[in-house]
Amino acid sequence: MWMFIGLISFLGFIIYLVLGLVALVKKNGLAKKKFLTSLVLFFLFIVAIIADPSTTETADSEQPPTEGVEANIASDTSKNNVEATNDEGNIQKEAEEKAKAEAAAKAAEEKAKAEAEAEAKAAEEAKKSQTAGLMKILVPSITENIAEINDKTYNYLVENYTLFPAISAEAKQAAQDAADPNITTKHLQKNITPYLDKMISISGDVISIQEEETDYGTLAYVHIMDDEFNSVTGYYLGSTGDILEGDTIRLRGVPTAAYSFANVGGGTTNATLITISTIQKL
Repeated sequence: MWMFIGLISFLGFIIYLVLGLVALVKKNGLAKKKFLTSLVLFFLFIVAIIADPSTTETADSEQPPTEGVEANIASDTSKNNVEATNDEGNIQKEAEEKAKAEAAAKAAEEKAKAEAEAEAKAAEEAKKSQTAGLMKILVPSITENIAEINDKTYNYLVENYTLFPAISAEAKQAAQDAADPNITTKHLQKNITPYLDKMISISGDVISIQEEETDYGTLAYVHIMDDEFNSVTGYYLGSTGDILEGDTIRLRGVPTAAYSFANVGGGTTNATLITISTIQKL
């Protein structure tokens, strides 16, 4: 309705403005009245425009929705803050998980290393006592429980385990250097006790030699007789190679027990048992 009133008012304003101009030209005294009427109609046109709701709605619609924009901005800002917080939390969580994984891997590595070192140490300890432990079993067996390995000999075998048997050139040289040439079978026949932790060197002819495969590897039993017809027997943890009965050899080792055994002539043979370090064919 207000739009219609505004339109009529505007048209009336134009018409009366034109009539006022005409009356002004004709000078008939009606110009003033026409101009006042046109002014009233123009005022009515302005009122109609202001009062028209469509105009108000249009004006309102043309205004920017500041509250909605601000709300959206606030929402976006809050969302960005939440996302930033989440990102920081995720980064921190990933860093913590990575640190835990690295710590677990390091712990596992250290544990594996410790276990490997423990196994190596145990293997080394077992290797150190291998020959000594074997002789602890063999001495009572060969002497028919008359003798057993002395602690001095046992400890000597453990401390010098790389020489029993002496395989490498360096070990063989070390055994040769350690042997006391002044200790003879006569000394051992008289009293073996002072020499239970001494390396000796004895040569003689092979009376008998035997080898067998055991859990410890090849085990050789050697019986020789020296120039004084003294018997020396010994165990060697390894192969004796091409040495056979009747060969002349040199034994280096540590005296381990004095004992006797029945010989083929019906008598008794006194012998010295040694733990052999090296066997050398002469």
